[in-house]
Amino acid sequence: MEGSGPWIPGPGLFLLLLLLPPPLSAGSFQHDVLNWRNFRHLDFGWKTIHRYLSPDWGSLHRSVRSKASKLHDCDGAFDFYLVLDASNGQGNTWNEICDLTERLLKRFTNPKLRVSIITYSSVSNVLLPLTSDRNELKKALQRLRGIRPSGTRRLHDGLKKAGDEIAKVFSANKKAASMVYALNAGPLDKWTVWAAMGESNRLKNFKTKFYAIGMKNSQRNQLIDIVGGKTQAYEVPKPNDMEGFIVSLVGNSCKQVMGGDTYLPV
Repeated sequence: MEGSGPWIPGPGLFLLLLLLPPPLSAGSFQHDVLNWRNFRHLDFGWKTIHRYLSPDWGSLHRSVRSKASKLHDCDGAFDFYLVLDASNGQGNTWNEICDLTERLLKRFTNPKLRVSIITYSSVSNVLLPLTSDRNELKKALQRLRGIRPSGTRRLHDGLKKAGDEIAKVFSANKKAASMVYALNAGPLDKWTVWAAMGESNRLKNFKTKFYAIGMKNSQRNQLIDIVGGKTQAYEVPKPNDMEGFIVSLVGNSCKQVMGGDTYLPV
């Protein structure tokens, strides 16, 4: 109306706009869980958002954080396989791999969860056969610390070991749920990528949820090709972002293996 001044949208509209999902991009799948950190991916900065916050923003913020906190742990019961890169050239990275393995396992809290740990290099080894015995798991983690990385990076061999173990379970129970985390710390040759893709397809035949985790000098495009999609390929971030990374990976993968939906960034 004349003389009434320019129209200024109310705070409720701005909150609605904030909650609408942004367009997907090549990097939008790395951290999928609903999480406070996801707001940094919006095209406009925090100072711009802050100007339009309503008095009720604090309660919305608490709600978002509350929902995210529920995804910190996975209490599902299924078979969980960790396939770890123990090849030559890791140096201090091996300690980081062991640290990450332990931090991830702490997020899986169901006592009925069965875990298997497999290492791969020139030769793959089932360090821990599938078990729900937490004492055996603790011993395996101690043995893991004592490994000295050596040999070439034959990821496909590690995935084959996991596939063989899963096949035994699947043959007895077609409804068995299983998930694989494969951690890779360096580039792979073309033949290894091709062979790993074949093992990935085999895992799909067993209805296994498969995630690749890249760190150090791994090549994300190779991991995407192996797992067959960006949403299953994660990259380990800098230490100060590690908590959000673990919440995203565990939250999304747990929802998937238990038959739920993933949480996408708001």
